Amino acid sequence: MGRDRPAGTTTAVRLLGEYDHHKELFVLRSRDPAVYYGHTNNMAARRDAFDAVGPFDEGARGSDVIFVHRVLARWGVDAVRYQPDAVVDHLEIDRAAVYFRKAYLYGRSARRYSAIVPARPLRNAERLRIYRDTVDASGLSRGEAAYLLALLVAGVACYYGGWFLAASRAPWRTRWRRKDGAGA
Repeated sequence: MGRDRPAGTTTAVRLLGEYDHHKELFVLRSRDPAVYYGHTNNMAARRDAFDAVGPFDEGARGSDVIFVHRVLARWGVDAVRYQPDAVVDHLEIDRAAVYFRKAYLYGRSARRYSAIVPARPLRNAERLRIYRDTVDASGLSRGEAAYLLALLVAGVACYYGGWFLAASRAPWRTRWRRKDGAGA
C-alpha cells in the first residue's frame, strides 16, 4: 500500500493528512496484524494472493480490510508493505468535515468486519504515540499540535459514533460472509 494524501489544502486537512501518514507508518510496520487495514485507493496485490485467499468480498466498506487480513493470516505481516513514496491524492478528502464523515463510515465498517476478521481499532495509547510522532516529525508548532489534537478527538468521536450505531443495526449481517461461507 502507498500513501494516500488528502487533496484539501486547509490547515486542518494538512494536519490530518500528516497524522494519517504517521498512522500508516505505525500500523503497516507493526508486528500486530490486528491493527492492519487496507485502502484500495492506493493498493496493489499480486494475482497469486487473490488466487490463494479469494477476491474482495461483495459488501459494503471494509472488503479491502478483510482481504488484507486474509493475506496476513496466510503469509503474516511481512506480506503487506507500506511504500510512502507511492503517493496518490485522495481527492474526496478536501475538507475536515469530509474526513470526519469518513471516520464515521470507517467506524461502522470496522464494527462489521471485526466479526469476520481479527481486526481491532487502535488503542488510545497507540493513537497518542502516533500523534507524538506526527508532531515531532512534522515540526508542528504548539498551536498546530493543539489543533491537531482537537481534530483527532473529533475524529475518534466520529469513528466510535459509527461503531456504536452499527451495533444497533443488524441487516448488514446477511450481506457479509466469512471465508467459510457462513453468515457473519
